[in-house]
Amino acid sequence: MVKGKFDSKVESFAQLTADNRLKIWDVATASASADYTPEGKLASELTALAWGLGATPSSGSKKKKSKRAAEVVAVGTVRGDVLLWDCARNEVQATLGGEGTEQTSRVNDLAFSASGSELFVCTSDGAVTCWHVASGVVSWRLQTGKQPAHRLTAHAGGDLLVTGATTIKVWDLATRASSRKLTGHASAVTGLCFSADGSLLFSSSADRFINVWDFAPDAASTAALRVFTLDAVPTHLAVAPAPEEEEGEAAVRLLAVSEAGGVGVWQFKSPSPKQR
Repeated sequence: MVKGKFDSKVESFAQLTADNRLKIWDVATASASADYTPEGKLASELTALAWGLGATPSSGSKKKKSKRAAEVVAVGTVRGDVLLWDCARNEVQATLGGEGTEQTSRVNDLAFSASGSELFVCTSDGAVTCWHVASGVVSWRLQTGKQPAHRLTAHAGGDLLVTGATTIKVWDLATRASSRKLTGHASAVTGLCFSADGSLLFSSSADRFINVWDFAPDAASTAALRVFTLDAVPTHLAVAPAPEEEEGEAAVRLLAVSEAGGVGVWQFKSPSPKQR
C-alpha cells in the first residue's frame, strides 16, 4: 500500500516507499526532488507523513537557531520519532519525540495546525501529542481513550482536532476535552479530512464505507449525512470544490482510492441550513 500525500498546491507528492524511503516528487516533471533513507541514529521504519508550512528549528548546536517559514514534511516512525524534512534544503532539519521523551510509541498519524506552528501526533499508546514546531517543545498531551487513534486531522478554524479509532472524537483545543462523538464505522478509521470550508468532515474505514459528516457551526445531528462504499478498504481521501461551471450551490467533489486500486469519485451539494 502506497503511503503518500500531495502538498496544498498539488505541486509535490511525498511518498513513503515499501523499502523505507521518503521520496518527494515534482508533479509537473514527474521527477524526484528528494530521496531520503533514514540511517544511523535516525534509522527506523517510516509510518506516516504530513505536509506543513511553518518555522523549523535549526539543527546547529552552536549557531543561533533560526526560525523561518519553510515547506516541511513531517515523517513519523515506529519508535516515536518525527523527522522534519526541510524541502528547501532537502535535509532533516530537526527531530521531535523518540528516545528520552514521552513520545516513544509508533506514530500512527500526524497533522499540522492551520497556522503550521503546531504539529499533532497520534501514537499507538493512545496519546496525542502537540508539538510547538519552531521550538521543538511539547505544548500538551492527551489520551484518546481505550482505543488509540489511527488517524487525526485539524480543523482550519484552529480550534478543533478530530481523531479516529473506531469512534470519531472531536476535541476542543482550548480545553482539550472531547466535545462530540461520531459513531457509524464498525472498523478502524483509515482516513479523515475536511472540505475546504471546514463545513464537512469525511471519514473512511476498514469496513469499506466512507461517511460524510455535517461540521457546520449550527449542525445538530450526529448521524452521517451521506454514506458511500468502495470495492475494498479506502486508503486515500481527497476533497475539492466541484469545477466552477458545474458548481451550482456549493458542490463538493470527493475522490477515494482503495487498497485494491479502485477509485471512486462522487459529487454532491453541501446541505443548506434548512436541511440540517
